[in-house]
Amino acid sequence: MFDEVEHRDPKGKKRWVALVDGNRTQIDSLHKLADERKLDLIIIVDFIHVAQYVWKASLALFRDNQTKQDRWVRAHLLETLRGKASLVAAGIRRSATLRAMAAAERQPVDHCAD
Repeated sequence: MFDEVEHRDPKGKKRWVALVDGNRTQIDSLHKLADERKLDLIIIVDFIHVAQYVWKASLALFRDNQTKQDRWVRAHLLETLRGKASLVAAGIRRSATLRAMAAAERQPVDHCAD
């Protein structure tokens, strides 16, 4: 992929952007390849995938309360868009811990935070 982009932009005038689905291995590989080639690569995580994980976490945290689910999801997605994904993930995980959720019950929450 990097070879093809370099072929299309031999003078390095274009901005390099990669769209990923949030797969950590994929993101790490892109960083490594960009570093090896001394490229300023912008990585964009597909927000739809993020939203799906947050919704699933809300279902585990607020089983029968759609109003709370909606508010919670909106607040957490907004903070994620503000660049606070690490803080959001920590807070999501902490919510499950404070509720003393069993491992199986909190799996969607931990998956979201991961």
